[in-house]
Amino acid sequence: MFEELSVLNTRPPVYSQVTTPDLWTDPHISARMLAAHLDPHVDLSSYRAEHLEKIAAWIISRFHVRPGLRVADFGCGPGLYTTRLARTGADVTGLDLSSRSLDHAESLARADGLSVRYLEQDYLSYRDEARYDLVIMVMRDYCALTPDGRRALLRTVRAHLDSGGSFAFDVDSAAAMAGVREQAAYAPSLMDGFWSDRPYFGFHNTYRYESERVSLDKFEIFETDRTRTYFNWVRYFTPDELTGDLVDAGFADVEILGDLTGAPTAARHRSSPPSPSTAEGRRARAVRSPPVPRPGRARRWTPPSGPSSGLRHEAPQAARARGHGLRIAAIRPTPGRLSALARRGSVYPASVRCRPAPEFDSVRNTCVRKA
Repeated sequence: MFEELSVLNTRPPVYSQVTTPDLWTDPHISARMLAAHLDPHVDLSSYRAEHLEKIAAWIISRFHVRPGLRVADFGCGPGLYTTRLARTGADVTGLDLSSRSLDHAESLARADGLSVRYLEQDYLSYRDEARYDLVIMVMRDYCALTPDGRRALLRTVRAHLDSGGSFAFDVDSAAAMAGVREQAAYAPSLMDGFWSDRPYFGFHNTYRYESERVSLDKFEIFETDRTRTYFNWVRYFTPDELTGDLVDAGFADVEILGDLTGAPTAARHRSSPPSPSTAEGRRARAVRSPPVPRPGRARRWTPPSGPSSGLRHEAPQAARARGHGLRIAAIRPTPGRLSALARRGSVYPASVRCRPAPEFDSVRNTCVRKA
């Protein structure tokens, strides 16, 4: 037993396994995830109702969402944002892995008499002929991706943005990692039966990876006839790291805010041309300013915690103080959060693995250069 427990508590190499899709495709877990999405009083799979309304209102105002504007929501879940955006008359598409969440989203659209295109697809590999003026990704999905996954996401977004189109998403800030503590917990039916509708024993370990600025919540679930392991990775970002990721992927006019209600960071950060002698400067030189946009032209999951969950998981203080009392024109950011806005650049920089112009072969799912 000692050896088995030692293996259970061994720190995995960073990004050694990725199981995020399993959370959204398992019938029992996806049902619990949907319930968390729809609970207006908790910040687990979606933001609380009050904060959600502020985000939707700010996106509509900031990007002049209106009839005819083409909008995509990557990781749309049960349609909480797509429904609100479609009410403006915009042409809205939602992508998600969970058929259960998409069924709920479609029922919302039908109830409101809205036309929303929903696709059961992984946004990392999504390709079709559609082009958008705006892509959003809400609830810090970007943080849950591996480095390769983040690059794949940005390639997908850029491939589907029209000239001058914008990408808006949110992340956990570097400051939020201060609230992550390494610990281990065990409980029968860990998290009140979240992982299965049958009896099970659950082990939960939290790890910090300091140099990578990454945390991991690992869950080992033991049932009578099977054992499952789930890895929930979270990367914490500085404004400069976000800007670097976006510039490297062919985006321009990057702006970092405090959250997706438009709150500024502590010191408002706008990307400015770095020195040509630095690596960032060399990356930035590959991106010219994007075309002037026509007017109106980033699921991460937080483990539940609490007395009934069977966990000793301490949520970061930043995650406990969401700043829900702020108006849209807030003067301070949501603690522990950042959001990024960027426009599709006019040149694909040479430093990106997938170099050619953003035209994709939808069959082979690879980049091809069009003459």
